Amino acid sequence: MEIRGILNKMILPDEKNQVKVSSKKENSRVDVFEISKEAKDLIQKTKEQQLQQIRERMGNNFYSSDEVLNKVAEKILKEIKS
Repeated sequence: MEIRGILNKMILPDEKNQVKVSSKKENSRVDVFEISKEAKDLIQKTKEQQLQQIRERMGNNFYSSDEVLNKVAEKILKEIKS
């Protein structure tokens, strides 16, 4: 099992969010970054699968085991010491 740091966040794309890069030349062009609908759907599906897995683990008291609690405590101490 992998436990990520406290501050790790999943960043989901925003439909309105576009990255534009331009140079200061007279004939500058603008680069646009867009995420396809398929990619957005895949991200949403992955998020739902992860949430379902968490719910199943909660129902099975997975997070109450000594192994998980020790790993969480170790990660918290590591974050605090950094």
